[in-house]
Amino acid sequence: MKHMKSNRRSSGVIEIHSLLYLIHVLFTLMVCISGGSGTHLARVHADPLAVCIYSGPGAADVKDYQKALAEVMPDDTSFQFLDPDAVVSGKFAENCDLFVMPGGADKPYCEALNGPGNKNIRAFIEAGGCYYGTCAGAYYGAATLLFDEQNPTQRMNETRELKFFSGQARGPLFIPYPEGGPYPAQIALGDDAGHVLSDTNFTAYYYGGPFFDYPNLKDGTYKVLAYYSISEALEKTLYLRPERAAYWNQNPPALAAILSINIGKGHVILTGVHLENTTYDAKNKGKRWNRQKMLMRCLQEMGLPTKL
Repeated sequence: MKHMKSNRRSSGVIEIHSLLYLIHVLFTLMVCISGGSGTHLARVHADPLAVCIYSGPGAADVKDYQKALAEVMPDDTSFQFLDPDAVVSGKFAENCDLFVMPGGADKPYCEALNGPGNKNIRAFIEAGGCYYGTCAGAYYGAATLLFDEQNPTQRMNETRELKFFSGQARGPLFIPYPEGGPYPAQIALGDDAGHVLSDTNFTAYYYGGPFFDYPNLKDGTYKVLAYYSISEALEKTLYLRPERAAYWNQNPPALAAILSINIGKGHVILTGVHLENTTYDAKNKGKRWNRQKMLMRCLQEMGLPTKL
């Protein structure tokens, strides 16, 4: 009898330990699902898709992104505009597949999002989300940026927190900037060696965006989707010559304009040109490629569905 009681007592202890372990596992799962401590993990791409467009200080023409993406993404895609509080809290990640960081000015992005906000964006991407950064949003996604180094009133040589691209985003590339307004940049697809592919040129809206430091593109996590197609005829339009011309001559034959980057389980697109802007659509009629096809390719590169 004493032996039987001992076995029962041991069995009871084992059952209690098993129950406690089960409770621990369930609690851990609940924390992971909720994100715990204010951290909200990215959801797996859902149907319908949800696009979050940052509209805080510094963001420009945010409705243009909604219109352009709505034209190429599934009809039931939802859109919401985010203020800094939504990013700093991390709640946006509960209902977001694609985070859009528009063009504009990235200094205000830093002021509003440095620290918790950027940490939440980075965690969202690493967990499987997507980031699409244009112009200022592309500078913002690089580890360092070099902007207008010869202009003492605008010069920036700074680091950024997201660090999706470990190299340097450099610009502006074309003149005149900013006084002359936008520039019709020639964009083209290319091979891995940086050679522009024939019959892929199209015109895209450019206004001070970056190119991506070519020597740092050897890392296998980066893929160049498109290049600035700079011919000898266009070389005279390079901004702040001879600095830009010298860089191009040292790194021929093209400068990276649009990058695709894998970050954890997620994907990032950084583009120096505005694929949401329709200004030069008429110039691309009849061409094999145009800004809308390039936008769709960017979405597909991130694993997101498009209409075509």
